[in-house]
Amino acid sequence: MDCVTENKDIQPRITRIFKKVRREFKKFSHRGHREGSLKRNSKSKTRNPKQTFTFMKKYILQPLGRIFRQRAFLVCVLLMAVLASGMHVAANKLKMHFRKEPIELRKPLDDLSKSKLYPYRVINEQKIKNKEVEEELGTKDYIQWVLEDTSVEKSDPSRLAMLFVTYYTGNPDKVPHVPDWCYTGGGGIIEDKRNARITVPDIGLEKDDDQLGVRVLDISVPDGISGRRQNWVVYFFGVNGQYRCERNAVRILQNNWQDKYAYFSKVELLIGGEQKISYEQVLAAAEKLSRVVVPLLYSEHWPDWEELGRGENDE
Repeated sequence: MDCVTENKDIQPRITRIFKKVRREFKKFSHRGHREGSLKRNSKSKTRNPKQTFTFMKKYILQPLGRIFRQRAFLVCVLLMAVLASGMHVAANKLKMHFRKEPIELRKPLDDLSKSKLYPYRVINEQKIKNKEVEEELGTKDYIQWVLEDTSVEKSDPSRLAMLFVTYYTGNPDKVPHVPDWCYTGGGGIIEDKRNARITVPDIGLEKDDDQLGVRVLDISVPDGISGRRQNWVVYFFGVNGQYRCERNAVRILQNNWQDKYAYFSKVELLIGGEQKISYEQVLAAAEKLSRVVVPLLYSEHWPDWEELGRGENDE
């Protein structure tokens, strides 16, 4: 019989012993309480030490002694202790990080330079007023701006866009909010969804020829006037110096044991207004806006991941 099999046999035995101890202890306490009530006039209100020792010896010390005399049980305990200490030594030696430290933004998102957004103009800055909704969002580091592209005709359906950027750090188990779920929870219907690539230079994507992966959603949402309205949403994540467009990929990258820190930032673009707009127009508008916004986030706001890596290697 191996260590694991015998240990399985011991476990039910331990459970039965402790159940019996609890039952006997309740009986013992009840009997002591009853005897004490009959001797209220007695000066001594303490139990007999010999009686207490007999109880502990019979129901606690002797069962534990039988357990610890099991050689297989002791081998398993010793093996687990060695593995635990070895894991700690290996983690320190190999610089493995299972708990992630937070890393703050270089500049708050609210300080995103409006003058550097040309040809876009900020026409509205929105903040979430409902505290429950803000708590559900899980962060106070966000901006939600309505932008107008002043370089196109007023009749252009891509003239207006909503820029929604959020930032999270220090919690690799955080499940990123994605429009795929948020909009459908509010009654939206996803008519079409696909992953695409847009060209955005100067954001650390040299190896990928400046190709940024994004997720594109065509969502039909309830509208009190026309019944339903078409919304086109394009989003992606900046995470630990890289980019992803699916939330499971974000969680995997955040839990890389080689990284001491963890952060992710979602960039979400709502393209178009009341007018009908095609997929090709949405993708072109998302690329144009991303070429302006993402380099600013990368160079002025998000943590300098390369610098963090160099600092960690110097430790």
